[in-house]
Amino acid sequence: MTDAPPPAAEQPADSTPRPEKPLEVKAEPFDAKREAGQRVYDAPPPKTAPPPPPSSGPTHATPPREPERSSSTGWSVFAHLATLVDFCLPWMLIAWVPPLVIWLLKKDENPEIEYHAREALNFQLNVIFWALAAFPLICALGLGLLIIAVLPFVKLVMVLIASIRAADGQRFRYPFILRLV
Repeated sequence: MTDAPPPAAEQPADSTPRPEKPLEVKAEPFDAKREAGQRVYDAPPPKTAPPPPPSSGPTHATPPREPERSSSTGWSVFAHLATLVDFCLPWMLIAWVPPLVIWLLKKDENPEIEYHAREALNFQLNVIFWALAAFPLICALGLGLLIIAVLPFVKLVMVLIASIRAADGQRFRYPFILRLV
């Protein structure tokens, strides 16, 4: 007879059970451009911002702060709004004084204040010119009445637009005026 090992059913069973080792399988994504046998590496994880450092303060969220505005913004807005001192009546001839004073006092400190005060002064000098030119045009053509009626509204709208732009930190150039200063 041959010394062949007994069949599996005839082998003695071990009295201690063997723990089975789990089978580890790594799935790789399908890539049509990959050649057979080439390994595919995972992309690195996306970069994220590091978590904020722990703080010892309160745990509630603080509201975002508004950007700080410099004093030049305030002076720039004031240079435009101060021209409304004449209540939009250009024949009072005083609206040119506030921007002139601001321009003379602040022109060497900040170029933004200088720009806005100069623009406001030029606009007021042009408004005064049109107000004075309207009086002779009343007798000549009647066109002066239209100028006198419309000029206060145009002045108010333009000054408000310029003030809003100055408050936003933008430069505003009054349209259709002569730059005298």
